[in-house]
Parts: sequence; C-alpha cells; structure tokens
Amino acid sequence: MREKMGSREERDQVAAKVRRLRAGERGAVSDQEPFYTINRDKEKYLEKLLGYVAFLDYVKTLSSTVVLDVGAGTTRAISEIAKSKAGAGLDFKATVLNRNPAIEENLGFENVHVTSVETLRGIADQSIGGIIAVFSLPYVVSPALAVTSIDRVLVPGGVIKAWLPSEDSTDRKRVEKGTTYRSYKEFETEFKKLGYDCEYLERDGLELEVFLAIKPGGKLGGPSARELVSMDVQTRFDAKMNT
Repeated sequence: MREKMGSREERDQVAAKVRRLRAGERGAVSDQEPFYTINRDKEKYLEKLLGYVAFLDYVKTLSSTVVLDVGAGTTRAISEIAKSKAGAGLDFKATVLNRNPAIEENLGFENVHVTSVETLRGIADQSIGGIIAVFSLPYVVSPALAVTSIDRVLVPGGVIKAWLPSEDSTDRKRVEKGTTYRSYKEFETEFKKLGYDCEYLERDGLELEVFLAIKPGGKLGGPSARELVSMDVQTRFDAKMNT
C-alpha cells in the first residue's frame, strides 16, 4: 500500500480546503469573481502550454480518452478545445473551485467536479487519459498530495501537461503575491518518485514554461515526454490556425 503523502500540516490544510469546497457545493451558485474564475480562452491555453495538439493526439491512443482540465475557471477554454478539430474523439471534464454560472454555458455542470487537485474527489481511479493544468498547480497546498491524486486517476501511460513556473520566477512571485507559489521542481521530484518520464521547457525567462509527465505502464513505442513537448512546440503556430 502506498504511504500517505504530505505532512500532517499540509493534510490539515487540504482538509480545510475540501470542507470549504463542499460548503460551496451545497450553497447557491456564487456570483463572485475570485482570480481562479477568470474567463480564459483556448488561445491563452495554447500560449501557456506551448501547444496542445500533439498532447491531445497522444491521449487518443490511450485506454481512456478523457481529458481533465484541473482548475478550469469558467471552463471556457476547455469547452472551446472540446469543440475544436483537435478535440474530436475526446471526452472533456474539468475541476473548479467555484460554481461560476458561466460553466453551464461552457462545459456544463454535468462535466465538472468541484474539488481540489490534492484530492480530485469524485473522479474514479485510472479513469483519465490526460490532464491539463494551466493556472492551478502553482497554488496547491501540497505538491506531494496533488501528485498522489493525479497518479491515482491517470491510466497507465496517462499524461499531464501543465504550466509551471521555474524556481527563479517562483521566488519572485512568492515575494510579490505573499502566498504559496510552487515551482515545477517540486512536482517533478514527486512524479519521478513514481517513475514518471518528465520534461520541462523554459523559454528565456519569458514565463513560457511548460511541464509534461507521462505515467509508466503505457504502450511500448510511444513518444517520450521530451518528444511530446517538442512536437507541440513545433506545431503550435499551425494549431492556432487550425484548432
């Protein structure tokens, strides 16, 4: 049995976070606009992930073709991707921290879980082929708990692609924001403990920073994490025109 990850303090913080989310689920749909419900579009995802078409094509080869957007805000971006050529043949789901009314018009509440990435409550084990995380992972309470949950829901060979800051920009943002702000290294360390193939690409300190990790146990002959990142980077401008 896998040892439970995360410190006692981190687990307590996550438990408090989950209690707040459950209270929100029972209450009315919120009309507030916290930072995590900003209405981002698919072009912003394409920019922050340095492309996603090769990522989506890879998910289509897996035992689950479900793509989960973790921390999806209003779900506008993932809804637009679902309707695009690149999203054909895939099933899209999302997690949010706030039941924003715009979700119903975008991905629909039936495709959305109100939960934190540290628990991914309500998402079945080994049910997800690919995870996108664009504006969520830097703010988690515990990278160790988040990685444990991500590993639980991904199928063998499953993949996560995320925007994550470098260690240098993490230090800067922590000072600016006065809050928790996680770097890619904290996640890479935890994924590698579980045998994931990881790749991180930073573009000249311009905050074009992307992290990709592939779960072990997939089909032989599939692309490596480095190859998958490279394919998306090479085709991202074509993707902007054709998705």
